[in-house]
Amino acid sequence: MRKELETSLRNLKTDMIDLYQIHSVDYLDQLEKALRPGGAYEALLKAKEEGKIRWIGVTGHSRPVILKAIYSEKFDTIQIPFNPIEDEWLEDVIPAARERSMGIIGMKPLAGGALRNAAESIRFSILKGTDVAIPGMDSVEQVEKNAGVGEELRELDAEETEKLEEEKGTWEGRFCRRCGYCMPCPNGLNIPFLLLIDAYYTRYGLKDWALARLNTLDKKFADCTECGECLDKCPYQLPIPEMMKEAAERVI
Repeated sequence: MRKELETSLRNLKTDMIDLYQIHSVDYLDQLEKALRPGGAYEALLKAKEEGKIRWIGVTGHSRPVILKAIYSEKFDTIQIPFNPIEDEWLEDVIPAARERSMGIIGMKPLAGGALRNAAESIRFSILKGTDVAIPGMDSVEQVEKNAGVGEELRELDAEETEKLEEEKGTWEGRFCRRCGYCMPCPNGLNIPFLLLIDAYYTRYGLKDWALARLNTLDKKFADCTECGECLDKCPYQLPIPEMMKEAAERVI
């Protein structure tokens, strides 16, 4: 971690970074590894004492893991996926963070490209639970349009709310949140990562990136044996074997 921090300081040409996050902590053993003596958190805490960073954050997709990070009271911020589809964080994570005056960063306010009503989705993210929304953008036009949301940060009206609910309904039962509850797969498939690859291929249009990542895996979509064990573990009742089969039948 110290080496990564020094690289960041050098690349950013600064002697202090405001927020340094331990990224993508999605399993309890990862959090425990980061927090144990000699781990990543200890290195960042020392850097904070030295004035090299100002705040320490944690990011992830698993509610139980982020909750445990919050209860540890070691972090200044959390970064979570929050949007009209992934709003279950309001049940426990966001209230717990608020009680501890933690900053809340909302990644994927457009649900990774699944939602097309950008302005409404960003306003939902900021007004309903997060302090800041960080949508992905690939053009100056998108930057200007998304940043412009802050100029009129008003509550969603009934028509806008209905529009978001309708759009959310089109993804009902088909949106993987990468929570990891389906793991481990008895056949060795990394289910959340495979579904992420499929999302990059179908929703984001990043086919080359998706294929490159897929080729690094020993187990691919077609290796799903449809045993059904993941069906019992998924809290969102996703038809995972069916989704794997559909992905395997695509160009992927």
